[in-house]
Amino acid sequence: MPLIKLWHFTLLPTTTPTDPSLIALLTEITTFCATYTNPTSSPSAPETHAFYHDIQDPRKLVMITGYPTQEMNEEADRAYVEKYIGRMKELVKHEWLRQIELDVTSLGLGEDMVVACGPEEREVGGWDVWKGKPQGEGKVWVMVKGGKELEGDGLILKKIVGR
Repeated sequence: MPLIKLWHFTLLPTTTPTDPSLIALLTEITTFCATYTNPTSSPSAPETHAFYHDIQDPRKLVMITGYPTQEMNEEADRAYVEKYIGRMKELVKHEWLRQIELDVTSLGLGEDMVVACGPEEREVGGWDVWKGKPQGEGKVWVMVKGGKELEGDGLILKKIVGR
């Protein structure tokens, strides 16, 4: 079953949203993640990994990443943690992590995206299904869609980098 993982984090006070070292690191991470989903680096393959910032507060960022299987997600995550998590912790504070069963290519990781979490189903998205994790045991709907229209609480996102 294809899945999407969404990681919401906030930049630490010492980091700015336009910091060249941050942008370089995010670019490196999306390229790394794409080695799992697009190993031949085909330019015609759809984007499956992207970083966004909240247009209302650019210090809030979201990584949206998609994998065709849970096994591939876990393999990529182990390698990501080993290679990048230390550097990321120097720049960001973790807010939340969600995982939904949805093919990331059905979203089209465009320039603008909307993400909202809540107790009821609404629009495109899925229930947080992160098995074995406390947040996956509750009933949380994660809505993610293209565009800038959002009713209620959530994040309106602008792409920083994608691959």
